[in-house]
Formats: sequence, C-alpha cells, structure tokens
Amino acid sequence: METNTIEPRESTPRWSWLGMLTLAALPIVLAVLGYYSPVFGGAALPSLGDDFTQYQYQFTRASEVGGRWWRVVDDPMLGGPFQSEVAKHPGFYEGVDLMLLCALPGRWLGPTRLYHFVALLIFASNGWAAGWMVRRLTGSYAWAALAVVLITMNLATVGRVFCGHPHLARHAWVVLACWAFARYLEKPSTRTGVILGLTSAAVLQSSFYLGYLLAIAMFTWWIGCLIANRVNRDHLAATLAAGLAFALAAAALTFPIWTVAKSTLLSDSYFERRWGDTWKFGAELWQYFLPNNSPLADAYFDQIDRFRDSYPEGWYFPGYSVLAAALVYVCVRLRGGKFPARYAAVIDVLMGLIAVSVVLSLTGGPSFFLFHIFPSFRVYGRAGSLALAAGSVAAPLVLCGLMGFTRLRVARCALVVAALGLMTTDALRPARMMNNERYLKYEAMRKPEPEWSDWLSRQPQSVHLAAFRTAEKRESFYWWGTPSLSARMKHGHVTLNGGDFSLIEADLKLLGASYEWLNPEAVRYIASIGFETLAFHEDYLNAHPWISRLPTLDWIETLGPWRIARANQRMHVFTDASIKDILAQQPVHPHSDDVPPLAWITGRLSIDGVRVVKDRSQTFMAWADSEGRLIEKPTRALFQHILGPSLPAFTVKTPQAPGRYTLVFLDQNSQRLGAKPYRVVQGLSTSGQAFGKNLPAISLGEAAWTIDSSAGRRLVYENKSPYYLQAHINRDQIPASVRAHPGFGLGAYDPGSVYLLVRGFAEGPGGGPLIQEMPIPLPHDLPPGGRVAIELSPDRVIDTFRLTRMTLSPTFDQLGQTLSPPEAADVRPVVNAPLNAPIARQAVQPRQEQQTR
Repeated sequence: METNTIEPRESTPRWSWLGMLTLAALPIVLAVLGYYSPVFGGAALPSLGDDFTQYQYQFTRASEVGGRWWRVVDDPMLGGPFQSEVAKHPGFYEGVDLMLLCALPGRWLGPTRLYHFVALLIFASNGWAAGWMVRRLTGSYAWAALAVVLITMNLATVGRVFCGHPHLARHAWVVLACWAFARYLEKPSTRTGVILGLTSAAVLQSSFYLGYLLAIAMFTWWIGCLIANRVNRDHLAATLAAGLAFALAAAALTFPIWTVAKSTLLSDSYFERRWGDTWKFGAELWQYFLPNNSPLADAYFDQIDRFRDSYPEGWYFPGYSVLAAALVYVCVRLRGGKFPARYAAVIDVLMGLIAVSVVLSLTGGPSFFLFHIFPSFRVYGRAGSLALAAGSVAAPLVLCGLMGFTRLRVARCALVVAALGLMTTDALRPARMMNNERYLKYEAMRKPEPEWSDWLSRQPQSVHLAAFRTAEKRESFYWWGTPSLSARMKHGHVTLNGGDFSLIEADLKLLGASYEWLNPEAVRYIASIGFETLAFHEDYLNAHPWISRLPTLDWIETLGPWRIARANQRMHVFTDASIKDILAQQPVHPHSDDVPPLAWITGRLSIDGVRVVKDRSQTFMAWADSEGRLIEKPTRALFQHILGPSLPAFTVKTPQAPGRYTLVFLDQNSQRLGAKPYRVVQGLSTSGQAFGKNLPAISLGEAAWTIDSSAGRRLVYENKSPYYLQAHINRDQIPASVRAHPGFGLGAYDPGSVYLLVRGFAEGPGGGPLIQEMPIPLPHDLPPGGRVAIELSPDRVIDTFRLTRMTLSPTFDQLGQTLSPPEAADVRPVVNAPLNAPIARQAVQPRQEQQTR
C-alpha cells in the first residue's frame, strides 16, 4: 500500500490579536444570533422544558448560598419539616464551576436571566476550548473558527442547553481532557499526568455522567495502547501522578455526594437505577447519521413501539462536517497515509475515543454488563456527547491535514468550499429549530405559574402555604416538584409543595389519605405541621366538595381557578413533641412480644395521643442481642412526622436465630434513646411466609363493635388463627433508606399485607358518586390471639370486612352528613366465609381519639 504523508498547512507565524479576539467573540456571537434571534423580535427568553426549570433553580440557589454548592439543596422554603424534593438528587451537586460563577451575578439577574447568562458561558467556554486546541495544533485561525462553529451550532448542544441537561453540553472540559490524554500518551511525564488528572476531575464535576463515561472510554483506549506496547514503564510516573491528582481534585469537588446526598432519604433510588433503562435510554447507530428532524426518523418512529421521548438521550448527530471528516480519516488511514506529526497522535486519540464512545452508547452494548458494576448510571446513550465534543475538534484537524494532499489551488479551493458548505448546513439546522417551529412549539407549551404564587409573594414571611390540585400527569414530580421550584423562585415563601413528595405521601397514608384524596384528619395534620394557609384548585374542590364546607377553614381569597383558605380557631392542631421525649417516655416492658424469624414486623410506640414531630434530628434503630450488643448496622427510623397510639411507627426485619433481642433506638451520635424487647420464636408462621401474596380462606375469628362513653365507634378484631398476620409482608422493592417507615408500600401495590381498605364515596360535579379506595394501616401486626381496635371517622360506613386486606367500604361525607353509596356500589363478593364474611352496614358516629389495645 502506498504511503502518503500529509503536510500541514502553513500556520500564522505570530499571534494575531485580531484573530484572538475574533475567536473569543465568535461562540458568543453565534449563540446570540443563532439561538436568541426571537428575543430581538420581542419574544421572551427561551424557557423550554421541565429540566430547564430544575437547573434554573440550581443556579438561583447557588447565588442565594453565595456559591457554597454543598448547600444548594438544603432549601428551608421547600417542604417545611420534610426534606426538599431535590435534596435526594445528586445531580444538583454537579457543575461546581458554574455554581461558583453564579454567586455574584445572581444578585442582580433574575432566575431566567441568570440561566441564560450561564448558557452563554457554556457556549463561550466550549468554543474557546475547541478554538484554542485547533489553533495550537494547526496554527490556523480559519480551522479554529470551524471548530468553534461545529461545537457551538449543534442540535444536540442546543437541545441540552435549552430543553434538557445543560451539564451534558459542557464540552469544554471534555476537549481539554482529550488533549491532556493524548499528551500523556505521547509525552509521559509527571506534568502531563497531573494535567490529565485535573482535567478529568473537571469533567467529573461538570457532569457526573460525562466524567464516568469519559473515564471508561479513556481506560478502554489505554488498555489497547498497553496491548500495543504504547504504554510502558515510561508512563508509570505519569500514571501515578494522574491518579493522585484526579483523586484529590475529584474528592474536593464531589464531597457532598458522599457526605450529604448519599445519606439523604430516598437518595438510594438514584444510586441504584433500573437495569432495563440501559436499553430504553441507549442510542441506536443510525442516530449518529440522521438529524432528529429527519423525515426518515419520523417514518421510523411511526412503525416501532418505543417511546420517542427517550431517544434524545442517545441522539447526538454530530453534523455532516464531522461525518465527512471521519470518512476522510478512515480512508487516509486505510491507504497508509499519515497526518502531520504535530497533531497526528491527537487525531488518533480523538478518533479512538469517538469510536469507543459510540459503542459505549449503543443499546444492547457494553452497558448490559457495566450496569452491574456501576448501577448508579443507566443512560449510556449520553456517551454520544463525548463523541460530539471530540468530533468537533477532530474534524478541523482532519480537514486541515487533507489540504496537504495536493498543492493545486483548484483542489484546495474546492476543499475549502465543501467545508464551508457543510459547516453552513450544520450551523443553520439548530438555528432554524430555535427560530421557527420548535421554539414556537415550546413557547406554546409554556404554562403560567399558579395565581397563588403572585399572591403569596405579597404576604408576610410567616405565611406558609400548601397547594392542592389534581395531577396533570402520572409522574408526581411534574405537578409537585418542577412547578414548585419555579413558583418558589418567585414568591420566596415556605410551601409544602416542593417537599419530598414520597415522604409526604407516606405520612398521609398513615392517616388513610393521600395528596389526591384528602380526609379531614389529613387537613388537620397539614395545618399541624405549620401550613395553616391552603390553596385548592377548583378541580380539586369539585372532587372533594366537603372541603369547601369544612367549619375549620375560612375562605379568604379567590384567585382565578384557585381558592385560598386559612385554618381558624376551630382547627385543633395536633400537639408537638420531639422524638427524644417520646422515646424517653416509653415504658420498659419486661414482657417480650413473640415474632417470627426473618420476617417484616410492624410496631407502634406507647403514646397517650397523636403527636406531630417537626424536628429534623435523625433517629436510627438496630437489633441488639441479649447482652445489648448491636448485631447489625443501624438504619434510619422514626422519620415520619406523625405518631400516635393507632398509628404504626416502624417496620423492620427480624433476626434469623431464635432468642431474645432488643430493638434499640439511637440518635445520630449512637446514644441510646429507647428500646423495645422482642423474642424471635422458631416455627411461628407468618401470613406472608405461609401464603405469599394471596391469603387463602382461613378462619380468623370474628369482628365486633364496641361503643365507648362518647358514642364513638370502634372496630375491634381478634386474630384467632395460628398465623402471625403482617401489616407488611416484604420491602424488597422499597429503597433501604425508607424500610423503617410504615407508610411506604401501603396500598393496592402491597398485596398480601393486612390493612383496612377504605372505599370513599363523594358527590361528583354531575351529581354522581366518585369512588376512591384508600388503605388505612394497622397500628401493629397481629400475632395469634392478638387484638386491634381502631376507631373510624364519622364519614365512614362499614360495608364488608375481608382479611386479605381487611376491607371496609365507607363513605366520605360533607360536614358529617353521610352520603349512602348507591346500590350498585363495588361491593366485592363474599368468598369462603368466614374469612370474608360481610358485616352489616352501620353508620359510624363522630370519631374520638384513636386507641388500640
């Protein structure tokens, strides 16, 4: 094969200030003209997509805390006693450099302007890094300008900055890390090793995904170089220097991940993701050859059964300029051609990392195996961002080298014209998207903030508000989390909205309610934790007509479709208490409850009434043996904010070996606060162990009614079966950090557990009944011979009783007046009595304080 040597184009012998200023201004000019043209015509600044709001909030919070990025998610205005919805998301700790830069300008710029200030910084830094690298290697401002255009004007880049995750468009650090990696391989030294380690840590802090994926790509290429004997003893010192520099810098820039986010409740849902998402969010090879507005792509989507929304995660079409350069590179290398020695090694490394990144991103590729090693990462399609960044720099280098093939002016001019044509085509595509139909489409989808947000901004800081509306989407994060972040940046007050929805929902379940289906006790609870001002959307009030006639609420404002209410003096809030005081008052029982081995048990605390816990002190629990020694690592416990005699307090798995144990409660300093004795008994069968998720028809005794002196109505049940009836049968699908909270798992999604299933009837907008089922948890498990007594609300009517999920069918009324369900109500058939024997329908009298025996 004939060997050709491609000579470099002669570079400018001196640094031109005009060229330097042009390269410095070019990415900003391109971004302003290409992406912000509608603004000059009177349009609003782009605010596209839910992810936009999340990062807008991140940058605003970074300014509020003065650049102390480790405190960004600790927002006292979101959720009251609950942690914020974003506190568990480790992604809010990435982009340290950007958050530091937001500290000062955020004092003068509003949230939207601050975000676009950061966006321009991203575009500018990307262009500066690419332009500097190409200018340094080729000596040409023209080819450097081409690199600036390719890395700035790109569909994937603009999509990430304005519609998705802007951190995934941080190509600047990726370009510098690739350059440092090539230098490390070519000229190993302690200096090149340190630079490689620092630039790699910079990539990691800018985006955890890009840092992780780039590390895999570099390691793969490094292994190949090791096999080819391009890495030898000369690289030992450089490798050690790179590893040490990376470890120190990465630890300093990511320490909140391990000290804050890792210990936050529910954060384990981000540290261990779903394996199947590696397929859903992977790339398909054709996506690198077609833009996302291609008619071929639209035709493809019409014939497959996959979610189109997942495709942008792997859609990093680099542009026809990069594809043409890749083709030229392959042809030159196959023909034995050589690029100029000045940057031949850099081109090889860039092209090698591009190839590895593309393979890494493919659905059904290496991600199938990598997930089992790194379960925190599931979106391997994002490796395409590395290919895009490296390709934007590699393309000008390849085309510059191609100029050395011939000295003919005509051929050189033809090459320049072709490069300009491809570059123009690539640059106009994202500009058209932002200036035409796509921008207008997103603008039309933008929804105004709720009217209560502007009203709340004019109220004193002491006004704390909780807003309720029916869900617009299945995902709770959209209608609870994202709009709450946007509204919080405007009103600047404490709201329940924006608190961790899962934790709030779990507490409401303890009261037999939910966010979408409140009951009077839930309203009382919300007022008790500090949210005495409530906003209800008209759709929510139509579904819950009894709320508008609650005597404990005064209606003070009507704001469009929203009505504002405030708790009055008739609202008797629950008494406050601290966890330490509650545990200190627990009696020391010499008697131990018998429990089965290796079973989930649910218990309660001895309290004389319902108590609301507002303090954020952490409490842990662990099993101790008969000598008081802990036999397991403590886990978070008692982090719900409501406790009572008829409310479960914790769920824990029992030890395996029979014997006497103590469930010990500890504070964050490992000091013991209280304990409950248990005896693990071999041979005691649980309902879950014996029958799994489907309890058979077995004789479990009878239910009875008792009436106390206050004319209250209590359901009393005694377990006459030989089985230990569990309030929860397993927690396999629940994150480890919440396994101690009994409110998790309650509902139709926890089959086999024992709880009261309440069916509520309310008058709908058209006069017909609305039916909603809600579970009420048992306060504790029922061992053989165990009894439970639960008082019911005045708006409930007993219909049937079944022990698979102790089922009742009550009615929700308005102001205590019972609405009888229609005759055709969903009354489940009786199967194999007496397990499912129906109880006669009886009206329930006003409820007193819940008690249990």
